[in-house]
Amino acid sequence: MIRIIHEKVPLRPGASLHCVDQDLKSDFGCPYHRHPEFEVVRIDESSGAIQVGDWTGRFQAGEIYVFGGELPHAFFNDSDTLRARSRYLQFMPDLLSSLAEALPEMRGISDLLHRARRGLRVHGDAGCTVSDCLDAVFATQGIEQMAELFRLMAAIQSSPGSTELASESYSPGHSDQHIVRLDKVLSYIHD
Repeated sequence: MIRIIHEKVPLRPGASLHCVDQDLKSDFGCPYHRHPEFEVVRIDESSGAIQVGDWTGRFQAGEIYVFGGELPHAFFNDSDTLRARSRYLQFMPDLLSSLAEALPEMRGISDLLHRARRGLRVHGDAGCTVSDCLDAVFATQGIEQMAELFRLMAAIQSSPGSTELASESYSPGHSDQHIVRLDKVLSYIHD
């Protein structure tokens, strides 16, 4: 049976965003996990298999992934990985969904939050724009950081180069058959 780890994201007191540069010697050590926070991840160095909901694929350096809250996901590095580096941003989706309700100009953000419940891979030229926006979030603080977050979300939302990953019918507690199938996939990846 697949065990999904529930991760507790350590937001700093007085901070809405959790910004992390991860640099590990061998692999991400990333179990199949989920958390309520929305997450944007850029893989800076490494390659391997990725599991998002009921979807399995390959990841490589330079790719950007977006995960909605509570969407299970994991990165499994190739066995010859010498170094794993990533940059990721996490925040509670309520931060933006409440603004989308109050401000008509933010309506597109609601669509993005909905699409991200299946996970997204951003690629092509859009990946470069999103990557630059992610770096800008990390380079700023305070109100400037929130402005850069809006710019990042707008870049992801308007990106023609994004692919939804998990199937439309995917639901974390969908059925026992679904869990058994995911268990087989994860066992194969680990072997």
